[in-house]
Amino acid sequence: MHAQKKTYSGEQYDDVEKLLDDAEKLLANPNTRKEGRDLMALAELRIKRECNRMVYAKLTGQLPSIPPLEPKSDRKALQA
Repeated sequence: MHAQKKTYSGEQYDDVEKLLDDAEKLLANPNTRKEGRDLMALAELRIKRECNRMVYAKLTGQLPSIPPLEPKSDRKALQA
């Protein structure tokens, strides 16, 4: 029997969300807008790659292996 994993309440957070948050901060400052646009482009590329992977898995009848998202740093884990 598998041990029950902890679940998290509220927002889930992963590396793409972190990229978008960082890009948003950089875009807010006129001196770092170019870096912010670069991060936005990288996040968009990762999202497209993940969508393509999901579409391929569905078309080939596979179940995609989706890693669990990590909780956002300001969220507390629920106790099991």
